[in-house]
Amino acid sequence: MNDSNSLDYYKIVGVSNQADSNEIRTAYRKASLKVHPDRNPDDPLAAEKFLKLKIALEILLDPIKRSELDLKLSIQSSKAKRDEKLNSKRKTMLKDLEERERSFQKDESEMRNKKMKLDELKLAGARLRKEKEEQLRRSEVSDSKSNQPEFNASTSTAKPTTSTSNPTSQPTTTATIPSDLDPLNYTLKLKWNTKHLPKINTTETLQSFILSTTTLSSNEIESILMKPIDPSRPENLNKDIKLTALVSFKNLESFETFSEVGSKDDRWKKFKMTKISDLIDKGS
Repeated sequence: MNDSNSLDYYKIVGVSNQADSNEIRTAYRKASLKVHPDRNPDDPLAAEKFLKLKIALEILLDPIKRSELDLKLSIQSSKAKRDEKLNSKRKTMLKDLEERERSFQKDESEMRNKKMKLDELKLAGARLRKEKEEQLRRSEVSDSKSNQPEFNASTSTAKPTTSTSNPTSQPTTTATIPSDLDPLNYTLKLKWNTKHLPKINTTETLQSFILSTTTLSSNEIESILMKPIDPSRPENLNKDIKLTALVSFKNLESFETFSEVGSKDDRWKKFKMTKISDLIDKGS
């Protein structure tokens, strides 16, 4: 059976710790009617409850035992408050530690993502530059062939040329791209949040937005590269997602037309725009 170390006899009787002896007796009589075994034959714990009630009455009516009880209850109350305060501090410390860990992991992840994106931009830029160089080289070869003089049969008996140059040793020219032909100079990196622009989440919606806010036609946009939102994932519907796209224009004139609108039109204020060539120069 539990002793006074683990029982609050004030609660058993149903009085406060300020109750006098008359209040205690009155409360005891009312409580005894509820727990007396004769009145509760179906309650198997009725006898134990009634015995505890009698012990409680005895302790509360004895000044010395009641003082000891008050002291024990006071110590228990103080300990409970200390434990609660300590638990609160522990929870705060644990929460702070978890937040620091999440922040560190987020920073580390952002650094990795930035490096990966920069590497991707460099690869994309190198690919665009190589394609343009190849295109320019083919154009120069075609122009060179079209400018060669036609062979005249009537001159076939002429004296041999005095030139000693070897046709196989003619210097070759390396195609270099002028700045207005370098695709990196008219390719933009766009960044935006779906929270501010929820309807722009695919290459189609982005291209439609570009065409509706500028005088450009669709054939003036060379390509748009981006990873669209997966609509099949419910968590993407109300989530604020950061999107990135690479928009390559047909030529420098188209790029400048867009840039002029983008810098003045308020509808483009929610986008962050950066020229790819600037990003690669900074990262190299």
